[in-house]
Amino acid sequence: MTAALAHSADHNESTLEFNIIGSFIMSPESLMTYADQIDAEWFEDEACATLWTIMANQAREGLVFSWSSLLAEFEDHMEDRKLASKMLAHIAAMAIPVGLINGSIDYLKKRWMRRSLREIASEIQVNANNPQYRPKDAVTDAIAALDRVQSSSTSARALTLGAANTKLAKKMEDPEAAAGASTGLKALDEKVNAFARGELFVLAGRPGMGKSAFALSTLRNTAKLGHGVLFFSFEMPETEVSARMVSDELYGQDRDAFAPSFSLINKGRLSPDNKARVISKFEETEELPFIIEPSPRLTMAEVTARSREKKAALQSRGIELEVICIDHLDHVEPTGRYRGNKVEEVAEVSNAARALAKELNCCVLLLSQLNRSVESRDDKRPRMSDLRNSGALEQDAHVVMFVYRDYQYLKDDPTAEEDALAAKNDLDLLIKKNRNGETGDIKFHVSIAHNAVRDRYGSA
Repeated sequence: MTAALAHSADHNESTLEFNIIGSFIMSPESLMTYADQIDAEWFEDEACATLWTIMANQAREGLVFSWSSLLAEFEDHMEDRKLASKMLAHIAAMAIPVGLINGSIDYLKKRWMRRSLREIASEIQVNANNPQYRPKDAVTDAIAALDRVQSSSTSARALTLGAANTKLAKKMEDPEAAAGASTGLKALDEKVNAFARGELFVLAGRPGMGKSAFALSTLRNTAKLGHGVLFFSFEMPETEVSARMVSDELYGQDRDAFAPSFSLINKGRLSPDNKARVISKFEETEELPFIIEPSPRLTMAEVTARSREKKAALQSRGIELEVICIDHLDHVEPTGRYRGNKVEEVAEVSNAARALAKELNCCVLLLSQLNRSVESRDDKRPRMSDLRNSGALEQDAHVVMFVYRDYQYLKDDPTAEEDALAAKNDLDLLIKKNRNGETGDIKFHVSIAHNAVRDRYGSA
């Protein structure tokens, strides 16, 4: 810390920061309450930032606060150690009553946000004028920086237990309103409380098992019930998404096996009658609150920014965004912070997806592939350890589900033709983690050709 910094107490801009730090010096019993609610970077004055870091760390470690211990650590950061005691005494003398500190902290954070916005704007201008800097990288970096500022303004307020009890009582009075957006599958809704708000769901499986079919079929149901859905389609073009949903609609609850498959619809190979049926479904479904984002690759910062934008667009129509689906994890563009380290890159996406669910108060459905190691063992039913780079996904997700179909393995076995035929329309959903309910397996009816998943007869 430079000697010039010792004179920062003379600057009017530092007065608010001295007020806040002084209050915690004089009333250290409040430190534990605020240790995780204030970031050191909010303080523009370096002395205040240093003092806050020292005090907050001591509080988190359970150390008893003392003037001597604070001064000893503060002196280690000062070039002129003799001034440390004078500065500390000056800051302590500017303490305000603890009862007034919440308003001061809010103002401190707003000042940091404005300061950050000015710095980001300056950096955008520099990058825009640099011919060596790719425009896409400039945009990505700017979105990530803005997202960090935005996320700070949406942090949840601490609640007393009494306030939490009040919220729980309201949920108990109207459990249906408290439930998430329905998946349209009764057996699944009962197991996981539908697409629960603020939660991260992970849906995983090997290629061909029906991940996208399961996701799109349930999300079509959700949108038909009036809930807003945002689908990030990193793998499929928007025309294939549309074809799958129309084929699912034509398959219907009657399970019309003669309805045109999504493949035929997508290729345009339809009889005049089927073409007319498809067009009629276009007209029925075009007003559904289902938004497709077909970009091939986005960072999570870009996903978050577009989700906020689409949430606002839906709200202008009187519709809430209830579910965001990301298909799939491996196509999310990493930021480069952990370049080459897949475990850390997956953790980055997983953490951001969970934060997005909480910020926008919606369910985030994250699709993921499974490791190839599944294919090398006799029992090919998925396990938690089969998730690619699974540590962060297991930890962050509220619900982890796997799709599995025996048919995928039986169809290539010439000695199992009858078993393959019997299993063709079976899909097992293996719920391996459910933070707010039971785990277990559910059997569904599926028609992969029509992108259709239904409750089995007798379960509705």
